[in-house]
Amino acid sequence: MDIESIEVPSKASPVLSYWVVAFLDLLGYESALARMDVFPFPEDPVAYGKVVAAFARDVKLRRRLFGLVNEFLSEKAPPVDLSHLSIDVQKAAEKWRKVEVLNVPGADHWVVGCSLAPSDTHSPMRAVLELVSAASAAMIIQLAQGADDPDDTLPLRGGIDIALGELVQPENFLYSPALTRAYKLERDRALYARSIIGERFVGFIKSAANDEEPGVEANYNRELAKAVMRFLFRDKDGLVALDFMGPGLHNGLDEEFATEIATCVVIRKRCTLKVAREWPFRHRSEIRLAARLHATSAIRLGSKGLT
Repeated sequence: MDIESIEVPSKASPVLSYWVVAFLDLLGYESALARMDVFPFPEDPVAYGKVVAAFARDVKLRRRLFGLVNEFLSEKAPPVDLSHLSIDVQKAAEKWRKVEVLNVPGADHWVVGCSLAPSDTHSPMRAVLELVSAASAAMIIQLAQGADDPDDTLPLRGGIDIALGELVQPENFLYSPALTRAYKLERDRALYARSIIGERFVGFIKSAANDEEPGVEANYNRELAKAVMRFLFRDKDGLVALDFMGPGLHNGLDEEFATEIATCVVIRKRCTLKVAREWPFRHRSEIRLAARLHATSAIRLGSKGLT
């Protein structure tokens, strides 16, 4: 292969904007793969069947998570009657309903990101709200999958932060330190099944929520920022974390789904000891912390979020 002959798309200069990125890691994925790491291939039909079943089960769980999250992100907002508003406000409202969110699933992790650069097809603050909503939904989905069998529970641990970046085209590849910042929060600060919010992102969203700029659009963005803040809380160790069962997501759910989440929490309490005792993960103290966090999450449903 002649490397020099390969054509690489290029631009005179990168188009930079700030990006918010969430990095979510599937805890216990290494242990799940270890159960399927068989060599040589088993000749016994029973052993063969167990390996195949293990692969099929884990692939099904991953597809369920990424499929539901993708459905969450791709769901279109229902039509709203805006005929009583002025033409200018109608046009602005339609623009605010449009978002572009990057959704990149991986084998053992999941990345979602959004640019803070506005366009005719992208409302940045609305996209940030979609991002934290999707991350919260993903964490709940993973808990729900383990309600019946702790072996199905691979909780998510993550980080969310902000930095400059560029979405490289046509590869649709995000090149940004926001990804490494979010990854380091997940790896070094989260410690157990929670998602830590970078202080840079906290400062950004607080500033947006307290912005005093007048006008319809400014007011709309301010309210969206306040909605994002309701997804955040300061944990006992002083770090800001994603309150994935808190008022941010809970207030946006219909009654049926909210009841389903409450049921999931109750079931989770019942299997807490079973999870801590049997879940095949090397850091069992981490699982006990995760179970305790999840069991007390319902208490924060009535909280007001980060202030």
